[in-house]
Amino acid sequence: MLEASKQELSVNTHRNLQSLAELQAIRLRQLVVDTQSLTAGLARNQAIVSLLSRVSAAAALRENASYELDNIVLTNPTFASAFVLDARGMGVVS
Repeated sequence: MLEASKQELSVNTHRNLQSLAELQAIRLRQLVVDTQSLTAGLARNQAIVSLLSRVSAAAALRENASYELDNIVLTNPTFASAFVLDARGMGVVS
C-alpha cells in the first residue's frame, strides 16, 4: 500500500513537472513572438527612424524616441526595458 502511494506520488509529481515545463515553453515562445513584433514595429516607428537617420541626433529626436520606448515598456509588462542601438552597436537611447 505504501509502495503504491509512493509510486502514485512520483507519477503525479512527474506529470506536474511536465505540465510546468510545457507552460514555460509556451510563455517563452510568446515572449519571442512579442519581441519580434515589437522589433518590427520599432523599425517602422518614425521617432526611432528619425533618430537613427541623423548623424548627430538632436535632443528633441532623442526625447521623442525615448518617449516611444517608455510607452512600450509601460504597456508591455513582459519587457523590463527597451533601447535602441546604432549600426555600431552603441546605445543611442533607452
